Amino acid sequence: ELKDHPVREARVGLDVETALSFEPFTADIHRGALSSETMHGTLSGGLTVQPDTYEFRKLVFDMLYVPDRLGPILSAFVPGTLTGKEEQPLKLSLDGRMTGAELRARLREATATVQIGFGAYTLEGLEMSGAPLAFEVKNGRMPLNQTLNVNRGTMTLGGMVDFREPPPAGAAPEAIATQISMKIENAQIHQEMGPLLSKVNPIFYTVGGTLEGTLNSDLALRYGKPF
Repeated sequence: ELKDHPVREARVGLDVETALSFEPFTADIHRGALSSETMHGTLSGGLTVQPDTYEFRKLVFDMLYVPDRLGPILSAFVPGTLTGKEEQPLKLSLDGRMTGAELRARLREATATVQIGFGAYTLEGLEMSGAPLAFEVKNGRMPLNQTLNVNRGTMTLGGMVDFREPPPAGAAPEAIATQISMKIENAQIHQEMGPLLSKVNPIFYTVGGTLEGTLNSDLALRYGKPF
């Protein structure tokens, strides 16, 4: 039970069989399972950790969770409200070697996939829902292709995030660029969004007034260096 955010579980089951060794630290998960009313699923694969190096061997964290139960726990650490009675996927898979002290350097080598279902998420009057978010980093690049429902309208995110290093001097040039597009159509603006929109422009902050309308925007960003 988390103070101020009570979530009670009648039973939590954890079944793990792991082979461990040290110098370097190595873990191979032969069997891993979690069961509870809030979340259940499996963990499998292997991991070796050395200074500035992580080697993943098909490490997979594959869970289903209930937003209405996990939401109160997350609200103690992150803003906004997560809701939903239906189970949602929460999956992370890692394979390959990650090297370097910076996260972006590590993402240039390994393959990583993420799938996050969220039911409905509300932050300062901004209400989002839709299909699970899905991302894949492979060969140092991460394509973006996602559509969400936002305040009875839609938000479409597209493009490519590029983590690769520029080619060395004298080598044949290769396009290194991050391009992100975000299109919002017919999203409804209402009074509760005042504090959020006032961060963009103070004129949206109202006291005893009203705020309403429709938001449409088409934003395109391009960054010609490693992200």
